[in-house]
Amino acid sequence: MRKLILIVSILYPLGCAVAQRTIPKDDAAPPAPAAGNRPAASVDEVIGFYTNRREAALAAFRVGYDAAKSHKTSRAIDMFLEAVHRDPGFVKALYNLAVECAVDERWQDAKQFYETLHQREDLDAQMAGLVSAESRRVNAILDFESTAGGRQRRQFLIQFVPVFEEKDPYKAITRLQEIARKYPTEWEAPALLGELQARQERFQSSYESLTGAARAAAAPAQKSKLEAAAKIAQNEVNFANQVTRAEEARNQARDQKQYESAAVQFEGAWKLKPARADLVMNAATSYLLADEVKPAVVDLHEARDGGMPDISRKAIAMLKALGPIDQDAAREAASPASPSSASTARSPADEISDRIGVLKTDEMVLPTKPAPDVMEERTATVRAIKDDQRAYTDTTPEFGSKDSIFEIYQRYLRESQPPQPPAATDTAAAGAVGGDAASTRPEPVREQQAPAAEPVREQPAAAPEPVREQRPPALPARKAAGPQQAVNITTDPPGATVFVDERGQDGMTPQQCTSPCQLSLGVGSRHELRMTLAGYAEGRSILQVARGAQPPPFKLDRKGGTLFVKGATTVLIDGQPHSTDKGIWVSEGPHEVSVQTPGGITTRKVTVKDGDLQQVEVSPDKM
Repeated sequence: MRKLILIVSILYPLGCAVAQRTIPKDDAAPPAPAAGNRPAASVDEVIGFYTNRREAALAAFRVGYDAAKSHKTSRAIDMFLEAVHRDPGFVKALYNLAVECAVDERWQDAKQFYETLHQREDLDAQMAGLVSAESRRVNAILDFESTAGGRQRRQFLIQFVPVFEEKDPYKAITRLQEIARKYPTEWEAPALLGELQARQERFQSSYESLTGAARAAAAPAQKSKLEAAAKIAQNEVNFANQVTRAEEARNQARDQKQYESAAVQFEGAWKLKPARADLVMNAATSYLLADEVKPAVVDLHEARDGGMPDISRKAIAMLKALGPIDQDAAREAASPASPSSASTARSPADEISDRIGVLKTDEMVLPTKPAPDVMEERTATVRAIKDDQRAYTDTTPEFGSKDSIFEIYQRYLRESQPPQPPAATDTAAAGAVGGDAASTRPEPVREQQAPAAEPVREQPAAAPEPVREQRPPALPARKAAGPQQAVNITTDPPGATVFVDERGQDGMTPQQCTSPCQLSLGVGSRHELRMTLAGYAEGRSILQVARGAQPPPFKLDRKGGTLFVKGATTVLIDGQPHSTDKGIWVSEGPHEVSVQTPGGITTRKVTVKDGDLQQVEVSPDKM
């Protein structure tokens, strides 16, 4: 019994302690940071992992760029935000942030980012042009998206505008029929459908489509134009019916010998379409079969002047044959043919197109254009290191539909601003410890200072904010902390010159080799690498040596620029076809840009430098 009491007396306090230890929730694993929130490490601490602020931003930028190319939009937005947080002057990161907001249909955010870029004074002409063009596109989309009717109109345009690029008329007609059924209040789809049907000589269908377009058109002027176009199609339907009746009459005349009736029907069809000289020739032939010479001579005169060479020769031969029995025929055979206006007559489809007017305008195309590609930073490539958890860890934040990316950016921007300069005595105290007020952000110590003018030199030891040299051990380059091991340095592509610790930081011995190469480095040591190769952008990275592990190849990016081609839908660059709806990246150096013109293929030579954003006009008069 005493033993039991003793055991209970020992275990009871321990059990209470364990119970009390499990009750509080403060020791639970901290929740994942919400979208747009910073990780535990401050931005200054993260910057300390790299050589400078720009390299830290480049590491986040590269992760964002790769995410954007893989269509991981939220991850891309998060990393471009982090890039401008680390370096607020990073223009390409800010531009890509605007692009990805547009990709994610965060139109208001994209607009605000483009406006911010537009206000910068350090934009070059090409970047300013891109920002201006994208601002117009995003503003146009915002105008449409502001109302329910506008949103429907934009969805219609997104489906309607690409039809103009369809080369197969039958596929275009099928697509337009679907669009017209889906958007019955939009007149452009049935109008274009009616025009294409007219070019296929399906005039009854054309008339029905154009009549439907006229009903849908709200503007009286446009409605009138569409009604006029429908009338042209209706006339073609009447003409076709008249020709059918004439041919039926001719077939009956062969059996019943009533050729004069067939002649009248052919004359009626010819009057509907005077350019068809073959019809009036059929009328003349029918009159002759009915022994009606006088009306036959009149019709032969019209056939001779109808502008159809074969018909004209036949009419002259028949007039000459009739000359001995009819003076009018002899006179017509001897007189020259009158000039014909038939050669200048336009097709019904062309006339319908003229009546309809323009069906695709720049204002219609603008809100349907896709977002441009994100821009790549090719001046230097920096890969995220393991200590940089924000960029190194592949996590995708959840941005809510109501989250403002621009507000997060503004918050980051405020955090990146240096603090207000302290009083003179504070500045002196900061100088006494050799610190940087903007980077170390020491806490104000006014209440610790004596009224004397001489600065208090003992103050640095009492300041709660550590100086940069006292940051966590991952910040400074670490000396070899363990035994040496062979480390394989490889680059993609190989052949790059690799500079290791060329600044000689923390007593490190600078080394140099050509990849692939092998270096002897200490386990746990940290090294700065710089890689150069002709034709490729300089690469920078941080190498942390882990026991028994080898680093992956360091990828280098080719130097090059982006061509924005205007004036053609498809161009050939060095013989390879490219679409012009987005910028076309090409390697650094000379290139041939070709475009198909009425006279053949016209070629223009351009030279691209690394980082160029070059606009090329390829219209025939500019080549």
